[in-house]
Amino acid sequence: MLTSKPKYQYTCPALRISYGLDASEQNQDSLIKHTTAGTKKYWKPRNDDLVISTKEPEAIPATPPTSPDKPGTGSKGESQHTEAGANTVTDSNKVAAPVLSAQALKDTAAAREKREEVKKLVNSFEQRKNIMSKEIEISSDSVRISFYDNGDIDGDSITVFLNKYPVLTHQPLSAKSLNMYLAFDKGHDVAEIGMYAENLGLYPPNTELMVVTDGDKRYEVYMSSSLSQNATVVLRKKKSVMTIKPE
Repeated sequence: MLTSKPKYQYTCPALRISYGLDASEQNQDSLIKHTTAGTKKYWKPRNDDLVISTKEPEAIPATPPTSPDKPGTGSKGESQHTEAGANTVTDSNKVAAPVLSAQALKDTAAAREKREEVKKLVNSFEQRKNIMSKEIEISSDSVRISFYDNGDIDGDSITVFLNKYPVLTHQPLSAKSLNMYLAFDKGHDVAEIGMYAENLGLYPPNTELMVVTDGDKRYEVYMSSSLSQNATVVLRKKKSVMTIKPE
């Protein structure tokens, strides 16, 4: 049984290890040496983890054009096709435009609602003061970022921004890690991670522990955000140096 210090009880939980001996294998030491030598196992995403990249987030698609007020009663020269699988209004001089179905109209409304939510979050984020907590130089092409409630689990909830765009919204913090996997795209070597407090929990301010796993390196950043300021961490991809060997 391996126990952790109270300060790191969430990031390094207690471990219980159980060993079993394979009686059929006579040379155990040799087996272990050959199966573990030279191997490194880091992390891999869980099913509920978010996987994103540093590339600029794509804009939410604009609202599709609406259908005519009275489909099938267009102006002179127009005709309506009602063959199976087709539902369009055509004109001899125009490209065919789809008549939106009820499901398409519903999806359009959902897209508008999402755009409005993102817009409000971005505006609120920009109105708060950004406090730089730390800048970390990253060696790997991708990292794992984990968030925990630092201290007492008191109902803190956050929204995570990547380069001032919300990527994780309305997420409660607890002793269980909230994971995000970030890949550095070519030409996008800087990732600004912003912590936006949705509330202050029972014991203000909203405090978080952010753990960045970069290969075999690990960085811990203690962050604090409130309803007037955001906590920010900058991850910067380390530039590779090309060396030319003399002939």
